[in-house]
Amino acid sequence: MVVPHDVASLATAAPSEGPSVDVIYSQIRGADHVAPFNSRWTFWTWLPGIVVAVSLLGVLAGLLRKKFLPPIGVPAMTALCYLLLALVAAFFDRQDNYLGKFYLFRPSSLTLFLSISAIVVAIRNQCPDNARAALTLVAAAFVAVFVWDTVKTQVDIARSAPVIPHERELIDAIESNSGSGDIVLLEPFNEMHAGYARLHRIIPRPTLVSWKFAPTDPADLVRWYDLIQRRERFFAEGCAAPMQPPVQWLLTFHKDVADRMRECGDVIWERDEVRLIRLRLF
Repeated sequence: MVVPHDVASLATAAPSEGPSVDVIYSQIRGADHVAPFNSRWTFWTWLPGIVVAVSLLGVLAGLLRKKFLPPIGVPAMTALCYLLLALVAAFFDRQDNYLGKFYLFRPSSLTLFLSISAIVVAIRNQCPDNARAALTLVAAAFVAVFVWDTVKTQVDIARSAPVIPHERELIDAIESNSGSGDIVLLEPFNEMHAGYARLHRIIPRPTLVSWKFAPTDPADLVRWYDLIQRRERFFAEGCAAPMQPPVQWLLTFHKDVADRMRECGDVIWERDEVRLIRLRLF
């Protein structure tokens, strides 16, 4: 989390121009996780979860009123109330985004588990003995479906073709043509996709910046955001917007982008639409 050790460290990291550290982290980078009121679209993506939370709280409150609530229901109701209070706090903090760095909604998954468990236990306690076996079978079926879906997803990911079919050839081209300290800047494309994100790990050279891998230290976060903006301008304007620090190599994924960057350097390796370009000017 972006939690500075003291006020001085945050003041030192705060940018003199542009958005604050809190806005960069909570509103620009992590709104899907911490800022439900960032935009109307963001709120609509959060709305189903909010409805589920309110509904679960209502069900548990009904069980409590009828004295059917098991002991596990008490922490479940407490966690649900906390999440709804956090939602109210996030609404009043929607401009400053100060609270985003504390990840107020992190307990949501645990809360859902506690709530479902409390409801299942309450139903089981009220079932006659001959119905408990059926309830156990239904619960086992749900677990089996979940396990199957999880395993199938992981197998599909493992068996899927890499986003760059000639990945090994690309890595060899980078290793044989570049120096150990040369920066390879990747075209910003589909950066949350695991296949593209892994390129930053397997390319044996510095890749400078990635949207997915954002730092959490305030000073590093400000630098990360500045590099993101510089990279956007560089790929949009070409050689007219040079990168700092100097970049020696480009990796592009689209022909039109590669054509726009051709004036900046020479294509050393290409397969399909993927091109590795050595820059001449920087």
